[in-house]
Amino acid sequence: MRTLLLVDLSNVYWTLYHVTSDKPLSEAFEATVSKVHGLRGGFDYCVCCCDAKSPYFRHELLPSYKANRETAPAQAVEQFARVRERLRKDGLLLWGADGFEADDVIATATARAIEEGLSVTIASADKDLLQLVDDDKGVRVFSPFTEKLMMRTQVIEKFGVAPEMMGDLLALVGDKADNVEGVPKIGVKTAAKLLLQWGTLDDVLFKADQNTPAVRDALITYAENARLARRIVQLRHDVPIDWSELFADRRPEPLAEAQWTEGETEADEAAQALISGPRKPDTMPAPAPAPETPREPKDEPRQGPGVRSIVVPDTASLAALDWNLQLEPTTLAIARRLAIDLNESRLFAKKFHSAEAIFAVIIRGREMGIGALTALAVTHFFEDKMSLDAHYIVAKAKEHPDCEWFQYIGGDDTYAEWRTKNRRNPGPTTHRYTIEQAQKAGLLRPSRSGYPSNWTLRPNELLRKTCAVQLVRMEYPSAALGLYAVEELGSEDAA
Repeated sequence: MRTLLLVDLSNVYWTLYHVTSDKPLSEAFEATVSKVHGLRGGFDYCVCCCDAKSPYFRHELLPSYKANRETAPAQAVEQFARVRERLRKDGLLLWGADGFEADDVIATATARAIEEGLSVTIASADKDLLQLVDDDKGVRVFSPFTEKLMMRTQVIEKFGVAPEMMGDLLALVGDKADNVEGVPKIGVKTAAKLLLQWGTLDDVLFKADQNTPAVRDALITYAENARLARRIVQLRHDVPIDWSELFADRRPEPLAEAQWTEGETEADEAAQALISGPRKPDTMPAPAPAPETPREPKDEPRQGPGVRSIVVPDTASLAALDWNLQLEPTTLAIARRLAIDLNESRLFAKKFHSAEAIFAVIIRGREMGIGALTALAVTHFFEDKMSLDAHYIVAKAKEHPDCEWFQYIGGDDTYAEWRTKNRRNPGPTTHRYTIEQAQKAGLLRPSRSGYPSNWTLRPNELLRKTCAVQLVRMEYPSAALGLYAVEELGSEDAA
């Protein structure tokens, strides 16, 4: 079954805007773009759904709808416009319609996706959207911030009622954030109890006199509030969206804004000078190549066990050296230029949201002695940590001078076992890791796409990788210093 991710972009942006209120305004922009790209991995289709400009149709029902909210600063609104423009240029589809909120766009798209046989994951922290959860039709809600996947069982556990009763529950409880009153003194637990006892909101109001005096009086006094609230929280399924856009071919566009432009020309020239010498003015004729003169032999350190000579090549040697044999990029300026070009290519857009992130990975790769593209291929960002493929960390351990051998002993879907011989230890060390330990560590979390997670599909492989990395940390800590494996963190990128 094909999968569709519907991102509640308004919810994501404004949540991150408030979270980053003590930071520069651009943080909300960067965090939102990064979050969306991080969410969309693993899905066949992705749409960002947005609120249109108010007033919404709900203002006709309740003029005071959301009137309690402070007016958003103009700069924040401008940043949100930048977010939408950036995501469009990244090749993502955005949907919105005048008079409607993102919730209604999502509800409309969900209904159409069900007709087309697509499974739907809704990325949002808005509880109103829990009305759409339907296990049989493949509709689930994933919180971008808590990373909790809400299916029928989870909705019942949290609110006490099934998804199809959430609209009635929200009508009774109300929503202070949206200035929707509901029935005062009726909380989630009481509302769930009433609905489970009587059935629907209309039934609860009809049976009001059969409750305790306090509940009875509240239901009778505020019955019209509850009925109005029910109309407010009802999601619309008739938003005008062009469904054919979902299947259209969208290609990333060049970014309008250049990054690291200040002083870049001078930095590039300085970098070039390290390899081929300073650039001469265009008006000067190129000098004839000077005849090569023999270099005087110099005393060099004697080679032997544990002794390595370090030769610093001069400019001529650098120029003559085949660039394919160098570890590129050779300077920070070239690394910046490479990061910008790779960011423009969008080849790594799902993993790294900006040229700055790509630049950081390239520099980290240089520290580890690997090339730029290799660093980008083996690196992931998960839970705000730069993490690597387990294979790379194990390879680092095998190259460690203290490692005599590092061997996989065996395992299955319930355990994995590795053994290694550290030259500093009298005997080998064996490590065993079980599926129960992975469960306790929280690694067996459900996949947000609705498909079984890698830990469910390939427990043997994931156990093997996690066990190996843990043994590396125990025996060769310097080989994995500051390095995390995506398998250890439970990332969906673990493969």
